[in-house]
Amino acid sequence: MPPNDEVCNKRFADFDLHGKTFVVTGGARGLGLSLAEALVEAGGKVYCLDRAEEPDREWEDTRRRVVSEWGASLVYRQQDVRDTKHLQSTIEAIAEEHQQLNGAIVAAGVLQIMHAMEYTTKDAAAMLATNFMGAFETASAAGSDDVQV
Repeated sequence: MPPNDEVCNKRFADFDLHGKTFVVTGGARGLGLSLAEALVEAGGKVYCLDRAEEPDREWEDTRRRVVSEWGASLVYRQQDVRDTKHLQSTIEAIAEEHQQLNGAIVAAGVLQIMHAMEYTTKDAAAMLATNFMGAFETASAAGSDDVQV
């Protein structure tokens, strides 16, 4: 294909998300941060939602690098996906601020590495609350009529 002079300086020229708004749960580190970075590289406005009060140095370093290199935005908001009322209001506020929410990536998750027979009911419930119900509630909040502005 011949080069397209109208394409921004992006790694994936055919994956253009310029002007689109996204939330990424679990976006403070790991897979969530990597996916958020890819959305920023494609031109997206990305909100990383995670339960830590403040993002760590890795997130800050990533934000500085991708924003200066790709020119889009990467924003951190404290959010525990188990707090469904706050999750709903956070997603609604983001959608209202930008008059759109174009997608959500659910990467929040917890993992306890231990022998399966050592798991307690409390351990399993905590994992399910984040990994299953958190994913369900995020998808429900992102797809609700209240965010379709």
